[in-house]
Amino acid sequence: MVKKVVKKIIKKVVKPVAKKAPVKKIVKEVVIPVIERRPSGDYLCRMNRIQGQVGGVKRMIEDEKGREEIIVQLKAVRSAIKALESELLEVHLQEIAAELSSGNAAQKSKKISDLKKLFLRFE
Repeated sequence: MVKKVVKKIIKKVVKPVAKKAPVKKIVKEVVIPVIERRPSGDYLCRMNRIQGQVGGVKRMIEDEKGREEIIVQLKAVRSAIKALESELLEVHLQEIAAELSSGNAAQKSKKISDLKKLFLRFE
């Protein structure tokens, strides 16, 4: 899922553009989409909802509800967490892409290294 999000971001952010100069010279122009950053309150609201779902699962276990029902609710919790994670990752990648369009080579190299470390944690 993370790889799909990354590919989607790369397709949106980086596209090759041929200059009017010789055909041999192709430059990659960075197109930075408008980042609609959500207020942290939106993320907190979603986290509260997830916390409520987890509390509901706990009560189901305490009340000895059916295992099938508990598994369905656990899948719902996992899905909500993955959706929040994907959204946060997408916004983070957009911000990094915007930062990579400016800055010196050392800063760009550090940002890319940081991204690699982040993705290695997902593997």
